[in-house]
Order: sequence, then structure tokens, then C-alpha cells
Amino acid sequence: MSFTLGKDFLMDIIQKTFPVVPSRTSLQVLYNFKMTIEDGMLTITASDLDNFVRASTTVEGSGEAEIAVNAKKLFEIIREIDNCNLTLEILNNTLFINSDNGFACNLAGVDLREFPYFPDSGYAETFTIATDVFRGLVEKSSFAVSKDESRASLCGVLWECSAERSGMIATDGHRLGASFAGYESGIANEISVIVSPKSLLHILKTAEMSGVDTIRYSFNEKHIVFTVDTFTLSTKVIDGPYPDYDKGIPKEFLKTAVVDRELLHSVVRRVSIFANRKTQLIKLNFVNDSLEISAANREIIAEGKQTIPAKYTGEDAHTVGFNSAYLMEILAIINTPTIEFRMNTQVSAVLVLPVLEEPKSDDVFLIMPLRIFE
Repeated sequence: MSFTLGKDFLMDIIQKTFPVVPSRTSLQVLYNFKMTIEDGMLTITASDLDNFVRASTTVEGSGEAEIAVNAKKLFEIIREIDNCNLTLEILNNTLFINSDNGFACNLAGVDLREFPYFPDSGYAETFTIATDVFRGLVEKSSFAVSKDESRASLCGVLWECSAERSGMIATDGHRLGASFAGYESGIANEISVIVSPKSLLHILKTAEMSGVDTIRYSFNEKHIVFTVDTFTLSTKVIDGPYPDYDKGIPKEFLKTAVVDRELLHSVVRRVSIFANRKTQLIKLNFVNDSLEISAANREIIAEGKQTIPAKYTGEDAHTVGFNSAYLMEILAIINTPTIEFRMNTQVSAVLVLPVLEEPKSDDVFLIMPLRIFE
């Protein structure tokens, strides 16, 4: 029983599913793609047990067939084949591939019974979100996700959904990114879940690859299912609770400063060359209408500094230290011409906010200062 399809169509669904295949796992079957052909559709499924993905494309041929083959080998094979038509045949648990230009190969299958079940049941309603809105929420929060696996909830993005507003928040204790968007979601009751940033970035990339304007999603008690065209991703919700992030965001400030974002970004990048390799400490000294950015490295006896204009408001000069990599990450994500620093003491949380005339932005970026030891 053989089936025909274009190489580019097969490569498309492989590229959408391969990122979920684990690089290391004790469950050997997860190194494989499950390939199912029925009703003129080829569907590839992959899983790392936390995430399940499947993508489909049409094939020419009648009948049904199913096999599980090594995902990495199939990806490498199809990537190297010239763009032409391929004929797939599944016989005696072996996948035979023949191309129009004379290439032929085969891959042995594994036991399909070990492949995990795709969790796509128990979802009451499906909602939609615009791809560009989703992109903003994910990009402005996921950068601050913690890498410390001992605090599982901080390794995810908190997604808060209500009827008229959606927000994503992440923090690792040193920085925080929070983005909110108002739109009619159709969600009757407020929903709050913790989602893997890997899953959010995967569905975002897939939506952009597919060129779709909206992403569909559904919730149940343990999973979220995203759908883009013929691609589906089911991801496990991370167990909470998530810390009360709002308590960590200061509401009153003694000092503020408005600075050109692009200019500051370029100066921080330049001055950070002189920062200590371990701490990445740079100092920002606000005084009158200027901001001096400086860094020193005692190990190599080097220092650098530059002064730029700033609209500073405060009773006296204020010096604060930051991890330059963290600050540059925030400056790269904010896309407004100017930003505002809201500050109190040398050791208290600092807000870095986009400056907009109208409408006002609800995005919040927080960074904890580093102690300065003179």
C-alpha cells in the first residue's frame, strides 16, 4: 500500500513536530514519530510526555497505515532530499521512501503499543486569540521564566484569562515581565494556569510559519490544547500555586527618569564590555538632566563610562546597579522610543516601563538591583 506527497509538504509537518522530540529520555519510544495515514491524510505525532503535538497533510492513495519511526533519522533524510514527489510505503513494520529523482531508503518501525495516548478529550469550549496579541504576551513575559527546577511554578508563565482581558506574567525573582491585552475572549469565568514557555513559543512559531491570524485554544483540568490550521499541541498545565506577583510590584516611587530607549540600549551594550564577567554589574547614576552608565573590572583593570541625556526627577542624585544582561533583555523587548525608570532605594525593585502617549500601556517590567560595593 503506497502513498504519494510532495517533499515540501512532508518537511513542513516534520518541522512543526520535531522540536517536541526529546534529546534525552528513558522512554525510548519518545525518540520516534508516530505516522498515521487514513482518509487521505498523513498525520505525524510526537511527544515528550509533557507536550503532545500532531500535524497533518494530504496524501494521494487509498487505505490505512500506521508506523512509528526514528524522528531524527526521518528529519535528516527528508531534509536532504531534493524537492520532488515522494512515495511512502509501510510494509512489515518498515517505512519505505522513494523519490522521483531515484533516491530510495527504508526505516524499521518500533512497537506502536508503547506510544503515549494523545490527551485531546474533556475540553468544553474553544476560544481564539489573535496571533499578534499572543506574540506580544509571550515575548514580553517568557524571557523572565526561572531556570531553577526546584521551584516548578516559576519555570512557567502564568496565563490569566477573563472575558475582556488576557495577561501573561513570569518572574525568576530577579526580574519580572508582565503583559496584558484587552479583547473579547468569550471566557465566562476567570481562568489562571501556568504554562511551559517552550509550549507557548512552539505554538507561536507554528502560527507564524502557517501564516494564520488567530490561534484556537481550550482548557481542561490538566492540559491546554492549541490548534493552528492542521497542527495541534497539547501541553500539561504546571502545578501551582504561582506566587502573588502583584505584591512584589512597587506602587509608589521617590525617583523617576525618562530616557531614550535605543540610545540607552546601545550605551549599556558598549559599557557592559567592561563589567565583571560573573556579576555583569553596571552602574547607572542619575543626576539633574543626565544619566552616567559605567562599569569597571578590577581583574583586568579596565573601566568604561558614558553620559547621556535623561529627564530625572528626584531630590538628590541616585545610583543603582543592574545585571547588564537582564537590563539589555528588557530594553530589547520594549519597542517604544522612550522608557521610564521608577525607583526608590539602591536595593529596592525598579520598574522599567514603556512610555506611550495614548493608549497607556499595561506592560510591566521589573528588575532587582545589584548591590554596589565601592
